[in-house]
Amino acid sequence: MPKTKRCELCRNPFEPLNDEDHCKGCSRIRGVQRFFDTDVESLKNSIEKYPELPITDSVKWRQRDLPERRYFLYPIIPETSITLVAGEDGSGKTMFCMGVTDALAKGKNFGPWKNKSGNPIKCLYYEGEMNFSDFRERLIQMDTNENFHVFSVGGNYMEPDSFSRGILTQEEYREAIAIEIINKGIQFVVIDCLASLAPGINDAPELNDN
Repeated sequence: MPKTKRCELCRNPFEPLNDEDHCKGCSRIRGVQRFFDTDVESLKNSIEKYPELPITDSVKWRQRDLPERRYFLYPIIPETSITLVAGEDGSGKTMFCMGVTDALAKGKNFGPWKNKSGNPIKCLYYEGEMNFSDFRERLIQMDTNENFHVFSVGGNYMEPDSFSRGILTQEEYREAIAIEIINKGIQFVVIDCLASLAPGINDAPELNDN
């Protein structure tokens, strides 16, 4: 007859397969399982294999010589960050994003926000829903320069010999875009917009697992 034990975590009775002390539900918490199953001697041996972690008190941390946080536009768009622009249809999200991209490509301020470096940078505007002719008209009105790169898959027109219209939930498509960004030295990227270029992103298992 199967031997019944009481789980050391939830205290519910269960039938162990081997000699475990936790029920199946609690054993799913792998970190907890390993912690409770590790004896002191084994833990000491494991610690000796790893270097000391850089844990310090907050006073010493405050005194560290750290690089200043850099911004594309101060204080709304930091470097090495993701900024989400949200709003209702027709509220001007695309014009805002194109204006920001144009300013950074020219090394200029945008509205009340300062481009502290003042240096032009290479930008990519990845556009996924606007009619090609309308999009080109906006570029002409802004008098964009060569630092303002465009990858547009919006409307019904496709560039000759271009990558087929893909979406960002496809790994092959993401890799192709990433390679181009690296090769061209792009520093700032706008994706306009997630609804068009990453439909069903919440249902993509390969993204949700990461």
